[in-house]
Amino acid sequence: VGIGNTTPSQKLDVNGNINANGWIRGSAIGQLLNSQFFIASDFGLSGDQTITSTSHQTIINYDYNRVSNNSRILIRFGCRHDVNGSGGDSFFSQIRIFDSTLLSERYQRWIGGANGTGTRGGVLFPLEGVYDNSSTGTMNIKIRARKDTGDDTLTLKLNTLSFIIQEIQQ
Repeated sequence: VGIGNTTPSQKLDVNGNINANGWIRGSAIGQLLNSQFFIASDFGLSGDQTITSTSHQTIINYDYNRVSNNSRILIRFGCRHDVNGSGGDSFFSQIRIFDSTLLSERYQRWIGGANGTGTRGGVLFPLEGVYDNSSTGTMNIKIRARKDTGDDTLTLKLNTLSFIIQEIQQ
């Protein structure tokens, strides 16, 4: 069918702009099916968030509505952060799916000594993981962090937060 085109080369060939009230989705492998981008204010977050506990603290808790039952879901989370203090400390950051599935995890450790050898920021984030999806419906995603050892504080600069979900056809 040609729209504004008398010799279409595809099943639908449009010469001009398309204004769609809804989704246009392909089914080819690698086709982007859905993409969502968020910043801190989309979750009602602002300022800094501190991580001081050895129990996981949730930074983002989001329910994503999957559009395909045969896709890969790419999840990315980034946020500038730093750790105060000195000496030996360690922290974990992670992406969890449905609470039970660990999708991605990062670990940063400073070995003892007066200055806590090594960089004190830039390792725990960004986080990225890919989930092989075989269902539609809601998928719960959590971004979490916790202290492992030590006495220092992890501080997240929420004004730099970005959270991206992309669903790609398999």
